[in-house]
Amino acid sequence: MTFETVARRHRARPHWRLWALANLTYSLGVIGFDLSAHPIAVAPAFFLYMLLAAGPLATAAGLDAFEGRRIPIGWGAAFALLPGIAYGVTPADRFGTTTLPQFAAGAGLAVSLGTAGLYLMLTPATRLAIARRMLGLTMLANLPSYISALALPLQPTGLFYIVAHYAWMSQPVLTLIANLTLLAIPILRANEELRRAALTDPLTGLHNRAWLAASDQAYAGRGGVLAALDLDGFKQVNDVNGHAAGDELLVRIAESLQRWCARHGADAVRLGGDEFLIVMPGASEHLAADLRRHVHQDRLAILGVPQWSTSIGFAAYPADSPSLAEAMQVADKALYQDKAGKRTPAYARAA
Repeated sequence: MTFETVARRHRARPHWRLWALANLTYSLGVIGFDLSAHPIAVAPAFFLYMLLAAGPLATAAGLDAFEGRRIPIGWGAAFALLPGIAYGVTPADRFGTTTLPQFAAGAGLAVSLGTAGLYLMLTPATRLAIARRMLGLTMLANLPSYISALALPLQPTGLFYIVAHYAWMSQPVLTLIANLTLLAIPILRANEELRRAALTDPLTGLHNRAWLAASDQAYAGRGGVLAALDLDGFKQVNDVNGHAAGDELLVRIAESLQRWCARHGADAVRLGGDEFLIVMPGASEHLAADLRRHVHQDRLAILGVPQWSTSIGFAAYPADSPSLAEAMQVADKALYQDKAGKRTPAYARAA
């Protein structure tokens, strides 16, 4: 009932509806089999097996919807129909204490469940990898109970019967774990977004000083090059065209720096105002020169505002540096030398 209640309150969010559907279909399937007289006719059995198989598949589809992925409706529908089809097309011969159609349908359920579990375990996830793996693991952990049920007609007594009984008893626990994981996913996402917001500049989307402080030692230990960059004439842009134009200029410069960083494995940081820092792990003087050319070319492409230019200074830092602080100071000095003389940007080396 929890998922149904939340789904009614958040109708615009399809993942809640899919998770509510997953719980509803599985529950109806279990109740339907408990209330049905055996042997079950093909039509109702097909429907009940489809309900059981649809539960884990709808769970996986809900997680895809939550992450904004395209839901694989085609193969999901095929695996939901598989157990019922297996039940309908299998000859009604005996197999131990059960029938071959029941055995085939049970095998189809195991395949559907295993497919949904493997899909969650193996599909790349950007933000919710842990949650996807947890859900996939709980589905795969249900397989022993399905397999033991399939094999039970071969040995319906003794130790195997006890093992199969305890395997089936694990299903409610695994279902509870899966449901708690689903309920926790929005909380995990909210925490991740808060953490990302704390490390991101809200105007440009670049990293901020908090990110730089958190990443300082990791980058310092790898060695590389820093580039300190700021804008000349930025105050004039704000004074003549307004702060909205200044903000737009900063955003466009940030986008340009981000594209360059994506190509070269670097990171761009907005330190504040019109000041930026480019962290280039393992970079060389050649890469620094390429950044200087890129910044100059980009300035020529953004000349729809009053005259402005870019000052930039570089500093190399050795591997196993304790922090980036010294290299930042050296890069700042090189930047101000460039600002003062508008010469080719100085390239310095931290001790």
